[in-house]
Amino acid sequence: MGCSSSNQARSSLPHLVIVGFQYGGYNLLHQVKDKFRVTVIDKKDFFEYVTGAPANIHQKGNFERISESYHNSLNIKKVFGSNVKFEQGLVTELVDTHNLRYTPTAGRKAGHPGSSTKKLRFDYLAICTGSVWSVNHPAEDVFNIFTSEDKSEFYAKYRDEIDRAKSVLIVGGGPTGLECAGEILIKYKGEKKLGIATNSSKLIEAYGDKASEMAREHFESKNVNLYFNTRYNPSHELAQEYDYVLNCVGTKVLTPFMDKKFSSFKGDRGHIFINEYYQVTNTDPLTGRTSGSEEVLDNVFAFGDCSISKLNEPKNVPAAVTGALMVANNLIKSIDGDTKDFKTVPEQNFFISGVYFDDTAGAFVMGPDTNMNPNLYEDKKGYEPPVFTFLRDEPEGQKNYDGYIAMFTG
Repeated sequence: MGCSSSNQARSSLPHLVIVGFQYGGYNLLHQVKDKFRVTVIDKKDFFEYVTGAPANIHQKGNFERISESYHNSLNIKKVFGSNVKFEQGLVTELVDTHNLRYTPTAGRKAGHPGSSTKKLRFDYLAICTGSVWSVNHPAEDVFNIFTSEDKSEFYAKYRDEIDRAKSVLIVGGGPTGLECAGEILIKYKGEKKLGIATNSSKLIEAYGDKASEMAREHFESKNVNLYFNTRYNPSHELAQEYDYVLNCVGTKVLTPFMDKKFSSFKGDRGHIFINEYYQVTNTDPLTGRTSGSEEVLDNVFAFGDCSISKLNEPKNVPAAVTGALMVANNLIKSIDGDTKDFKTVPEQNFFISGVYFDDTAGAFVMGPDTNMNPNLYEDKKGYEPPVFTFLRDEPEGQKNYDGYIAMFTG
């Protein structure tokens, strides 16, 4: 009797599909798991703590340390409850506002997702598919990695190539480029000639002038060659000066599942347009331009790296977590049609982020304040336990998770 009643209660809940299960997806799931019957779809069979990814291409075993198999280690129902189901698959098409198609990818080798598709109906949809850090590979190749074994091999290739090189040029002066440079400084302790090329006049320009100057001074003190206002390509003279070039120029957003029916709902760079309530729309939030008549998909939300809002916020973990909390509120309010209490995209961005230069220095920016943090390399690792203890359902997991979320909610 109790079991039947429980099943009836679950089936009466609205069905929410969450596409993508990194920071955004799992934080959203935790907020809404009791209000919806949830299906989570992710093309991979593993969770990767992506803020630790720069170390993967330099430190053997780091990827294994910052990743977990969904199937072997993560008991989705135990952690999130019996309302939740996990499907490993690559979403191939948003058919309409209540249906999508996906290709199962369990056990599939990189680049071979197969051709069989399944259809899934939903009441609500949340898209948080993130972005792709492709390094020297085409982004599409990295996008089509489905297993932790293939991802581990992907990083191993870089470790071997960097190890053999006598000199390395990092292309990109953003946080990823600087942390990759920092990893090389840590591992090889100045034994390799190292350079950083950026098409900007500053390093980590988005972090502000103080952080930029901190970075410049630090890398110059470590005898790293800095090439400003330099747009690198394979025919550039620097290609002859360095044995190995590591491309750390940004990330790429891939949202091909929007192309068939909803191509006008995304920009040229793949970002999905969202309105002030994180609902998917065909109006570019930065320019206000609309293709045809304005449309809003009331039951379809997007946030994180894959989306673009009027705020045009930085694509980092704090932004993804904050977006998850906002979308969770709006999804829950949507059930009762209580749209007056929807959370909106902030008018101003509160920037919070840190980038290490090696294991002795880093810049931490919180709002208007920028500080040099000599322990930032280790401090950033300190954010891993809240993620993994929670996902593994360890005794301190919920407490750690609550503390982690408190950083973003005050």
